[in-house]
Amino acid sequence: MSVFALSALTAAGQFPCGCEKNPPFCHDCLCQTETLKNNAKVFYHYDCDSLYITLLGTTGDTIQLFTQVMELTHPLRMVPRIEQDAQNTVLFNTYCSGGFEFCSWKLIDKSTGNSLADFNNIIFNDTLQNTILHMTDDYSLKLYVMDAKKEFNIDYSREKCEKAISSLCSGYYPSDFFAVEQPDATHLKVTYKILDEAISKECQDESLLIDLNEYLK
Repeated sequence: MSVFALSALTAAGQFPCGCEKNPPFCHDCLCQTETLKNNAKVFYHYDCDSLYITLLGTTGDTIQLFTQVMELTHPLRMVPRIEQDAQNTVLFNTYCSGGFEFCSWKLIDKSTGNSLADFNNIIFNDTLQNTILHMTDDYSLKLYVMDAKKEFNIDYSREKCEKAISSLCSGYYPSDFFAVEQPDATHLKVTYKILDEAISKECQDESLLIDLNEYLK
């Protein structure tokens, strides 16, 4: 019996996984199980047509999170992967470009499998408090608290930062214009580029301090 036929019987002990007639680029990468913090499990399994990512909840319910045609599983950066696991939610990196410069993410509710939010410009993942600092398409800066499923606006010099991003003075993507430090478990120091031509024709640094205690109540 081939490895693919064997995997179709035993993969993850739950779901068939394999295709003899058209083996994928990385069989082991596409037949995996990951256990989440709440003991729910995420199964990666495939057949000859598609890759499936399925959530097995703690109650025994199964929820299909993603389906992807097999042609899109190579290169592997196209396959959704868990990036951050909180108690009630899980963040998937759903796509990264060739240079890993541009990525997208989806936040999933573990109990329902529902999509809670999509992100295209994550600035920083705080794994201590499970928050996500990100920029929206209109250059608003937001803080998403994963388990509370709440989002907050963060005040900053938006117009000046937008001008800096448009000038490409520090890169091509919004994340290139931000640097985040975590001095302790409940604070984020955010340094970002601004362009104020009344002061200088060069981009300058500006900083703010986010007290997470204000948002974790």
